[in-house]
Amino acid sequence: MKKRNDIAICALTALSYGGMLIVNYLANALPLGGMSTGRISDLYPNLFVPSGFTFSIWGLIYLMLGLSTVFFVIKTGTHADGLYRKLACFFVASSFLNAGWIFSWHYRLPGLSLVIMILFLLTLNAIMIILWDQDKKMTSSERIFLFIPFSLYFAWLNIAFLANFTALKVHMGWTWGVSDMFWAMTMIFIAVIRTIYRVVRRKDIIFSIVASWALLGIIHKRLATGEAREVSLAALTGLLAIAIALIVAGLEAKRNRVEGPKERKNS
Repeated sequence: MKKRNDIAICALTALSYGGMLIVNYLANALPLGGMSTGRISDLYPNLFVPSGFTFSIWGLIYLMLGLSTVFFVIKTGTHADGLYRKLACFFVASSFLNAGWIFSWHYRLPGLSLVIMILFLLTLNAIMIILWDQDKKMTSSERIFLFIPFSLYFAWLNIAFLANFTALKVHMGWTWGVSDMFWAMTMIFIAVIRTIYRVVRRKDIIFSIVASWALLGIIHKRLATGEAREVSLAALTGLLAIAIALIVAGLEAKRNRVEGPKERKNS
């Protein structure tokens, strides 16, 4: 029975990944709803959205997830505590949510897409918690084929969530008494604080790289359009703050490596 369950999980993992890729391809090839993903994004103009080239990161994410899928299929059933089976189940759920988000976005349902995005984010967060719990026991192959892909995925989805929420705000005509510029700066602030937390608390370098990539895209977009350059200044300030956090985290890690052996020697 266990072997049969493992085979089913492997099949679901591979099929859900393949289905997710197909949906994402058709979203722009057909396109779903008559418009490409980028064109729909243009329906909700705001100052937080980065330049189009920034979204090329999805190609890297899907490539890395493909490697993770192969890794899952090979490893499922070989781990004593069912780690791979647990991760695979969450990955299958995230793949369905990814496809669901594409449909809701392309059929101009930003409210539904945000709800799906929240579930999507929670699913990836669960995966990251599992991986962090295994941090000290991870092999180098697990870091390459599990931690890096899902850290990339999770980090970018944090940015995508803020963008999706901003799109819903524009769609609904909500202003809440704040300007578009102030809102964009607030979203940048949230993204930077979230990144600094991940760097300081989790030493998550991947998260900081992804967030910095998004901020560079925002800077490029604002400079290219020549509007709201204050937003690009806020993004640049955010980049500097992330760089400082990385330096502090690096110094702390170095100190811990030096003090660790001393403490063991004195004990």
